[in-house]
Amino acid sequence: LKNVIHTGHVSIRGTTKFKENMLYTKKSVSTLRIPGSEGSSIAIECFKGGDRVAALTNHELATKAKEIWQNYLNGSDKTLPVFLTLSMQYPLGFATFLASVHGMRKVFVPATYNLAKIAKSFSHQKSDVLV
Repeated sequence: LKNVIHTGHVSIRGTTKFKENMLYTKKSVSTLRIPGSEGSSIAIECFKGGDRVAALTNHELATKAKEIWQNYLNGSDKTLPVFLTLSMQYPLGFATFLASVHGMRKVFVPATYNLAKIAKSFSHQKSDVLV
């Protein structure tokens, strides 16, 4: 691997945060480029005890996002945000985020996973969907 870029909020030694790299600069300023991606490319890998137990391709993730949009998010009031309590590091959380953004719905991601704080902020967001 030449570069490892992650999208998380925590710094990981030896990696670059996505927001820190300069992808849109002139080639003379930065040589870092993200290669293209295809539908058959692996998007998410899941490991247990060091062994890969599951993987999703970009196509499978996009298909799941379309299913979530059509079955759960499309029929409700699109002016209200989707309240996303799942981590986007999990397939369901990320697919829900993709579905919401693709459908032009706002997404509220709480800064905590404390259930009492989530319940309190849920009423302030006036959301009709809690994932």
